[in-house]
Amino acid sequence: MSYEDILKGATNAFTLHYAYINNVGQEIGIDKAEEISAEVCRMMGAMRGKTIKENADLEEFTPEAAAAAARGSIEEDFGIITKPVEEGPDRIVFECKNCPVYNGAYRAGMDPGSIEAQCRSAPIGYMEALVKELNPNLSYHLKRFRTSPDGTCEEEIVLG
Repeated sequence: MSYEDILKGATNAFTLHYAYINNVGQEIGIDKAEEISAEVCRMMGAMRGKTIKENADLEEFTPEAAAAAARGSIEEDFGIITKPVEEGPDRIVFECKNCPVYNGAYRAGMDPGSIEAQCRSAPIGYMEALVKELNPNLSYHLKRFRTSPDGTCEEEIVLG
């Protein structure tokens, strides 16, 4: 399967997911629907992190090792390719250009402000839980959110 196939499939899945969130939100309230989505994402991130950690031949995940594992996971699972833009012993910053989460939410009719709010709670919650599972001393942050579908996000993993 090609990268484009993975990205297309993930975008379609996120379109369905956000259309579902929007419709469920009309029934139970959008805040509650988004809260449930965020809880599920954190749970799934922790599960993915646990699997990565169990299969790794590492004593401890440094920011660099956690970033490599997390970046590999989201590329394999969702077609999200990131590239490092800043690296140090306690911090790694990387950018994400093609994002099926943003594209799927946008296709489902969400406005950019709502996409950012949802992304900060659910997908970033997934990554935070994944990274915390690898090393509880690490944290994951969204530093800069894209301003358009063609823009980039900047994310970081920090020790301490």
